[in-house]
Amino acid sequence: MATIVRLVGDSRRYLLIGVGYGTSESAKPHWFMGDLGYERRSTDQSLVCLCDSAGKLYWADSDEITVESIDGIPPDAALTDPADT
Repeated sequence: MATIVRLVGDSRRYLLIGVGYGTSESAKPHWFMGDLGYERRSTDQSLVCLCDSAGKLYWADSDEITVESIDGIPPDAALTDPADT
């Protein structure tokens, strides 16, 4: 079976293929001090790889997806403790 997800604000369903974590850092000479000091900028981003019904791959920010089902079971049912029923 598979993990079915939806993008926030989109009615289409996608298969979750995998997840990735990206990080980058850049440095440029300081505007006043030149090569004596660098301005550094770093970013971190978690991405998920999705597949549509045609097999086309997409990358989306992990904050923009909602899990609909895992192996045909909705997340709320999968996380319910059997002792509570």
